[in-house]
Amino acid sequence: MAEAPSDQEVLTAYWVRLDVLSDAEWKSFYRLVHKALLRCPASELATLPDTRVNYIDEFVIEKLYFKAQRRSAAGIQSISGGALCLFFRRYLRDELDRYKGKSLTEDEQEEEWNAEQHDDDQLIDEFLAEIGHAELGTAIQDFLAILPDWALLMLRGHFCADDDAVPMSKLCKGIAAYHYKAQQLGVTVKKNADGLVGYEHTLIGQWMQSLGVQIIPENHALMKFLLEAICLEATAKLEGAAP
Repeated sequence: MAEAPSDQEVLTAYWVRLDVLSDAEWKSFYRLVHKALLRCPASELATLPDTRVNYIDEFVIEKLYFKAQRRSAAGIQSISGGALCLFFRRYLRDELDRYKGKSLTEDEQEEEWNAEQHDDDQLIDEFLAEIGHAELGTAIQDFLAILPDWALLMLRGHFCADDDAVPMSKLCKGIAAYHYKAQQLGVTVKKNADGLVGYEHTLIGQWMQSLGVQIIPENHALMKFLLEAICLEATAKLEGAAP
């Protein structure tokens, strides 16, 4: 008997033909997205007024369903649980900006808007347009595949766990020289380190440079985005089911 396809395989099969899914397939696709995003670490939800489920529904409708009706399948690439989580969190941050601005006048909202944040988003969007979502996903998967288990554990349990983060000392109990290994990976920095000095020699720093990202303060937002992308994919990988 043939082995049943995994959730990831089914999700990808739906994703590449998102613009032509039947109603029944959309319902199945939604269940898979819902399953992935229910366990997506999203600290933004603590400030937002509605429930996670409602925001998942809105995300699927606004960012997936309506966009799928306006584009061809040829432009849609594969997806993973980690990538979905990343896109969902960016959506929540937009919702958070709108929520915080509700009580402000139009002039106050414009004054409140952070131009630096806009520039950061533009930097990330330009990077994604240049490298491509699918290529970035492949690069992340290839990078995670060469990391030892302790590195995946640090990414998932300490760095990417939001309010449920486990202290490094507890998480890495039994792992020899875990402080050094965390610095080697690039999830912690050396004491008295000056900004990003030396980060280019970490495993994550070297990976970022392989993508053409310079380790400089001006790229801090892009580096944070890439670190989060790695982290979320590591979370899905360790849970053994992406999504």
